[in-house]
Amino acid sequence: KFIKGENSYTHRGDRSKEAIMEFANRAQGPAVRRLSSIGKFTETKSRHSDQVFFLYVGDQDAQDDLFLKYESSAESMMVQGYFYSGEKRILEDLKVKNEPTILVFKDDGFYEFSPKDGVATKEGVKEWMNRERYIAFPEVNGGAINEMADAKKYLVMVVVDPT
Repeated sequence: KFIKGENSYTHRGDRSKEAIMEFANRAQGPAVRRLSSIGKFTETKSRHSDQVFFLYVGDQDAQDDLFLKYESSAESMMVQGYFYSGEKRILEDLKVKNEPTILVFKDDGFYEFSPKDGVATKEGVKEWMNRERYIAFPEVNGGAINEMADAKKYLVMVVVDPT
C-alpha cells in the first residue's frame, strides 16, 4: 500500500524491486505532470520508450473542459500509467488533428483521442484511456491479467518454456 493524504493505493503488479519502485514513483507524483519544454517532452519520450504514457495537448487552462476530464481520469488511474500535459509547441514536428486533444504514446508511435459523435464525455475519456494503456504485446503477470480483463482487451496467451 502507498498512502498519500487521504488516498491509498494498492500495488497489484509484479513484486520485483523495479515494479515496486515504478509504482511508488507514480503514486507519489501529481496525477498530471507538466511538460514545459521540447527538451522535457523528448526526455519523457526516451524514459517511456517501452511504456505507454498520455499527453494532454492544449493551453494550460485549468478550467478547460477536456483538461478537467483528462485530469479526473488521470487521478483515478495514476498508479497505472503516466499522465502529462503541455502546450502544442512542445510537440515539435508531430501533427495533431485537434487542439486541445489527448494523445497516447506507445508502440513507437502516438494516437489521438477521437470522441464518439465529436463530443468528449468524462466516461468516454476514461474508457479510451483504459483501453489504450497497454502496449501491443504486454508481458502478463498475475496482477496485470485482471486489469487487462477490466480494459475489455482481447487476450491471447502464449506460454513459452525458456529451457
